[in-house]
Amino acid sequence: MALADPQTITINAIANPLPRTGFSPTSGSFTKADGDRKLEISHSNGSRIRHLIRFTDKQTVSNPLVPTQNQNVNMSFHMVIDMPRNGYTVADIAKISAGVAAWATEANLTKVIAGES
Repeated sequence: MALADPQTITINAIANPLPRTGFSPTSGSFTKADGDRKLEISHSNGSRIRHLIRFTDKQTVSNPLVPTQNQNVNMSFHMVIDMPRNGYTVADIAKISAGVAAWATEANLTKVIAGES
């Protein structure tokens, strides 16, 4: 089963359409036309089941050491659902994951990024 094409990530009230750029039975990727934003979804099955959501953002910024030169930088945001093979239902895991995702408001993420724990 595949996610819809394209996927859209809204950042600072600006929608970023990400058309599908890759697909396999255990993964999919979606990349903005300019290549600066990418969403990757992957699944692995071992002794535990793991689902990974990774969003990568690339920017060109002024080099703080040589302000007349630019440098390429990137950052990524990961969400991992790591679950046992049995003991939880899909509905249980979805509810728990949605609760944690709802907690991850911009205000709470700002605190975490600033070093609060």
